[in-house]
Amino acid sequence: MKPIKLSIIAAFASLMLSSCATERIGNINSQPYRYHETAVQIKGRVTNTTNLFVVKTFRVADKTGDITVVASEDRAALPTVGQKIKVRGKVYQAFKLGSLQKIVVIEGIAPIVK
Repeated sequence: MKPIKLSIIAAFASLMLSSCATERIGNINSQPYRYHETAVQIKGRVTNTTNLFVVKTFRVADKTGDITVVASEDRAALPTVGQKIKVRGKVYQAFKLGSLQKIVVIEGIAPIVK
């Protein structure tokens, strides 16, 4: 009985740890089909912010690339340029036209600032 409980606890712990893993932005950009509609956590520095009244976005860059994050509706203010940030959200292909494509992360959970 004990080995079964221990294996269940170990499986649950590994699932929780893997769900909190940070994805490299370069991996998301190079394999968008793999991440489409998948919840991810990314971290990096904010490189740009845009507030268009109805939609707020910011770009996050790590050593492997950068990606646009569509801010959640309940975000009061955008992060500042240069700020280190962690963001959780879902990956979507915003558009694809021939070889041009735009991959975004739609923020679903408030970021964890370090």
